[in-house]
Amino acid sequence: MITFVGLPPHPFEWLGSRFRTVLTEPSFRRLRWAILVGLVVRLVLAPLTSWSTDTTGFAQGDLSFVFQGSPYLGGTLFNPPLSAFLQLPLVTLLLLVYSPQQLITYAPGLLPSTAAIGPGFISPWVASPLMLVAIKLPLIAADVGTTLGLVWLARRSGRPELAPWLGIAFFLNPLAIWVSSVHAEPDGLAALLVVLLIVALAYGRGFLAGALLGLATFAKAYPLVLLPLAVAVLISARRSSAESVGRPIRRLAEFALGLVLVSAIFLPYLAFIPAVVGRPTVVSDFGGLSIFVMYNSGSPALGGFTHAWRSVIPGLVLLQVLELIAVGTAIVVAAGVGWRIRRSDIASSAGLLPMLSVASLATVTGLLLAYPAPQPENLLAIVPLGLASSLSLGRVSSRLTWIVSLSAFALYMVFGTPLEGFTPFILLLGPGPTAVANSVFVTYGHGGYGAPPGYFWFVPGIIAGAALLVVWFIAFRHSLPSDWRVGVSRAIGRLVRR
Repeated sequence: MITFVGLPPHPFEWLGSRFRTVLTEPSFRRLRWAILVGLVVRLVLAPLTSWSTDTTGFAQGDLSFVFQGSPYLGGTLFNPPLSAFLQLPLVTLLLLVYSPQQLITYAPGLLPSTAAIGPGFISPWVASPLMLVAIKLPLIAADVGTTLGLVWLARRSGRPELAPWLGIAFFLNPLAIWVSSVHAEPDGLAALLVVLLIVALAYGRGFLAGALLGLATFAKAYPLVLLPLAVAVLISARRSSAESVGRPIRRLAEFALGLVLVSAIFLPYLAFIPAVVGRPTVVSDFGGLSIFVMYNSGSPALGGFTHAWRSVIPGLVLLQVLELIAVGTAIVVAAGVGWRIRRSDIASSAGLLPMLSVASLATVTGLLLAYPAPQPENLLAIVPLGLASSLSLGRVSSRLTWIVSLSAFALYMVFGTPLEGFTPFILLLGPGPTAVANSVFVTYGHGGYGAPPGYFWFVPGIIAGAALLVVWFIAFRHSLPSDWRVGVSRAIGRLVRR
């Protein structure tokens, strides 16, 4: 029995039984050890590390939320608001014991680095270890949820032997650890909600799918590009031969209702978008959604690169071309999946799970390809989708996922000295280590930015971009109906021979 919202009638009992399975079954022994190790690593990093000015800015946004009713009034948070909502309870509890000045402290010892590199990269304002733990715990919990979601997805897809390995591959992924436990970006929240969205769509839970898509979009905006795919699946899939013709329409109406109700909660907080998009440098990304991105001209060496493009192609025209890539990919994949489901007439939930994973991977990768200057954390979007797609694409998908993960992690390491991430810990050690860190930061900055100039910065990006292209092609090809797939392969073969 399933309730209207798409949940079991006793959801906590249902979740409890799934947790007991992971905790007691011998086949999950390695997964249990991996989760334990991953949690220890995350909980050690959480209070001791942060990422440049971003992490402290997120903490300042949470304080703004408590005292002013919005996380955006301080101008330090440009992610969607879901992460601030989830961090609010723990931050409020801290404020019952500590003052705001104790949670975000001024560190004059960092002023030499701030003066040399600039306040946009290293700031003398640093979140305290307790504040860092408070804002990172919901993100760490999301990583655990994504891990268990991948395990459950593999078991329901008829590949139980892969279930523990998919969970391990995500939870011990260095990019996933860095994004949640060091940078404190909400990409892990979006990853969890997209995995749950795939499950809801496969089981035809319209209202739940709409609510999850709304939550995912307000965690990190890229999941909105999955809207055409969700609509295509809900309209096309028949659950049984006895299902009425009007049932897909009802599922779509439930989906719209769930999406609207969740969006209504967060929309009042998005009055900041016009100001963000209208900034003179147009650097903001609102979570990586291409429609809000022109050029991240602040990235090392990228400013000159994008200015060269602007001299050849007007910025607005190039932006429209990039948006067409993202939107076109979403529509083509959705149409292909809908047509394939229609041809099968009746779609089983177990059969839809791998196909939806592949289609989601293709759609999200298309959006990332349309993003002129991807930040490393944005590439976390395809990690769980790439792993889930290995259920149907095989080892090639999981290997490419690791290539992209390690490339994005390398971008983190090159973009700023790894020592900078441990700024809170260095400050706790005293003035001597802080002076050494200042020397490293200034030397590494090379006159104005926390990364070496020139093309070295692009090496991990080129690797990740090439891997994204390959992942996109494989996923797109496998999401097509079988006869279309053969036609695509033949067409490419003719082009190669020419």
